[in-house]
Amino acid sequence: MNQSRRSILKLLGLSAAGLCLTVEKLRAQSRGEVDVLDMAIVGAGAAGLTAGFLLHEAGANFQIFEADARHGGRVLRHDGLADFPLDLGGEWIHTNRRVLNRLSGRADAAALAREYRPLTSDVWDGARLRRRNFYARAWRGEYRFIDSTWFDFFDRMMARPIRDRISLHAAVAGIDTRQDPCVVTLADGREISARHVIFTAPLNVLKDGDITFTPALPQEKRQALTGATMPDGFKLFLKFSRRFYPDLVLFDDGYETPEAELLFYNAALDKPTEQHILGFFGHGVVATPYTQLSEPACVQAALTLLDRLYDGAASPAYGGHVLQNWSNSPFHRGTYSFFHGASPATLGAPVDGKLHFAGEAYNQRWDGAWGAVHVAARSAYDAVAEIAG
Repeated sequence: MNQSRRSILKLLGLSAAGLCLTVEKLRAQSRGEVDVLDMAIVGAGAAGLTAGFLLHEAGANFQIFEADARHGGRVLRHDGLADFPLDLGGEWIHTNRRVLNRLSGRADAAALAREYRPLTSDVWDGARLRRRNFYARAWRGEYRFIDSTWFDFFDRMMARPIRDRISLHAAVAGIDTRQDPCVVTLADGREISARHVIFTAPLNVLKDGDITFTPALPQEKRQALTGATMPDGFKLFLKFSRRFYPDLVLFDDGYETPEAELLFYNAALDKPTEQHILGFFGHGVVATPYTQLSEPACVQAALTLLDRLYDGAASPAYGGHVLQNWSNSPFHRGTYSFFHGASPATLGAPVDGKLHFAGEAYNQRWDGAWGAVHVAARSAYDAVAEIAG
């Protein structure tokens, strides 16, 4: 293994020697079996791409199988509405921006992000709108990309060297770990042999039974699924000819919880632009009514709400939008995970030393953090470390 690979794996907390030895053992097992992968990765989101990046650095023979027509999962870039790129999926960096350095193995990646520093905020209590700027100050410590997106980070840092290892339109229908090598069956009937499988598909894909596991997943893992939820959610960006809103518009009318949230925010804040772009994010039960609307009706509902809050200022200034309904996205079906009486560590635990899990819902480090993009990527280190022994 060359020095650059050793440096990256050391930075990510993995044993370069251990992973290199594991790859050599897998190669020895597969000698003469040219069609056997060292690892098959299910899903090309943040976790899948990070796992692929690490395995590429270690020289492993792997392939990523993605059901969608694109890689990125729940991070998605949009160009066209604004003169800067928009994050239609995961947007915030819910930790210190230096995590970008640790994820990518680059010392300069943190410079891509800046702290989100809103100054003004309004709070709607269901009957009255009040200016409460101290809520804006409470957002210190949240970061966003300056002139790029989470998608760009994974596309440039992780996906670039492994594009030929990503199979798109390649939905996985079954995973059989009874034998060695394991057999991954695609929806089109193809069978892929691999010594290890890293599963990174979203929680609702796992819960909905899209993929058959043989043998069935352990009882404790199936039980954990009953206590895990991935609620409805959407992301809407609205363009206006003038600004009539503060940096944040929060709602406090009895239903705001970590699992149910509506939020308007100044998406252009700290961006290299003079345009007026307002983000509208919703997830949980309060988002469900919006996700069930058609796109025109959803946009009209947002404008109607803003008109109510700001004396009819929104509709006359409206100049376009872009909407991503994550609930209706067939390969995602929601936003991010929450747990009740269950732990993501249980969902993330490996099975029979062959089937590994990585993703925001499968975080084995119980530190109170899940759901975030960096957690999804970080969990890939753990899955690769398991394989390395």
